[in-house]
Amino acid sequence: MNLKPTEVVTGKVRLNFPVLFTPKADKNDPTKINYSCQLLIPKSDTATMAKIREAIEEAKKEGLGKKWGGTMPPNISAPYHDGDGIKPVAGTEYGPECKGHYVINVKASEAYKPDVVDGQLNPILTQSEIYSGVYARVLINFYPYFNSGGRKGISVSFSNVQKIADGEVIGGAAPKKSADVFGEVKYDDLTGEVIV
Repeated sequence: MNLKPTEVVTGKVRLNFPVLFTPKADKNDPTKINYSCQLLIPKSDTATMAKIREAIEEAKKEGLGKKWGGTMPPNISAPYHDGDGIKPVAGTEYGPECKGHYVINVKASEAYKPDVVDGQLNPILTQSEIYSGVYARVLINFYPYFNSGGRKGISVSFSNVQKIADGEVIGGAAPKKSADVFGEVKYDDLTGEVIV
């Protein structure tokens, strides 16, 4: 696998609020259209978290040389949060699905549609196969930013998602399969009309 120092392929994570097929306007800036997802990384997955911390350090080095003019910002917050803690912006607790996990919100601009595949690397085209609660591996990339408001930090994007297992749906009912809802359509042999 040929990864950049700022890239990480996660272990088994849970997807929450996946927007992988049709991008949506960013709630904070409606002019930005993004694909997005919240990744729930089990705290027991110390290998993935070690790779993430290393990638963040590499992104800081990039920022020092390219974005930040040779000066390291004094307080760079990590782009992941403790799901057992408080949401940094809202100041409220994370939902119960986040307990025991680290939480990372990832985005990709509308020009970079994520590649979504199954365990055998076949493209997933049916959107209902990807839902809040599904398990996956995700390629994420950490990068430095310096925005127009003068804030400097590290953000994270994503580009590839591999579904590895179904999971309990977060926050709602599981998507229904058509075979569980409809019977097979039958036709009258003489008239060809549908028999209901």
